[in-house]
Amino acid sequence: MDGTAAYVMKIRLNGEEYVTRDARSVEDLLKELDIDPVRVAVEVNLEIVRKSDYSGVMLKDGDTVEVVSFVGGGCMRTPSRGRADF
Repeated sequence: MDGTAAYVMKIRLNGEEYVTRDARSVEDLLKELDIDPVRVAVEVNLEIVRKSDYSGVMLKDGDTVEVVSFVGGGCMRTPSRGRADF
């Protein structure tokens, strides 16, 4: 061991318990999860976090974090019926 203690914290991530050993900020968490911050929106304890604040918003034990991905899409068309209804 290198003599440094691991930083362990439990948060609720997208409705599931998650234990992090390294994430102290939203930015750290996204790095730990290998998530591109450009493609997501993050909410901590029901407050939306601006992308410019990801490095400054510090997570605390017990926080609730939601990470939402942006998904592109549009109208699906099928050759025989035209527009698909969902």
